[in-house]
Amino acid sequence: MENAFKKFVNDNKGFVVFYLIWFLLNLIFISVGEGESGFWPFSKESRYNDFLEDYGIIEFIFYLISPIIIWALWKLVGKDIKEKIDENN
Repeated sequence: MENAFKKFVNDNKGFVVFYLIWFLLNLIFISVGEGESGFWPFSKESRYNDFLEDYGIIEFIFYLISPIIIWALWKLVGKDIKEKIDENN
């Protein structure tokens, strides 16, 4: 019998692969980035060419947590929608 982690990975392979790639990209961005002067892409100080210089810990945390929140909401709402469809049929 599989443990809970293996079951989660098998049930959500697409999200796990996406999130690992997303994590690696953000890890590269935080290692190259130098600042915390703004929140990219909304910082007025940052120019298009040097967005990686403004990438800081706030962006790193936000961009790592937001996909998890979106995925969790998608799972919750998707389950409710499926139940409503099943009730109507």
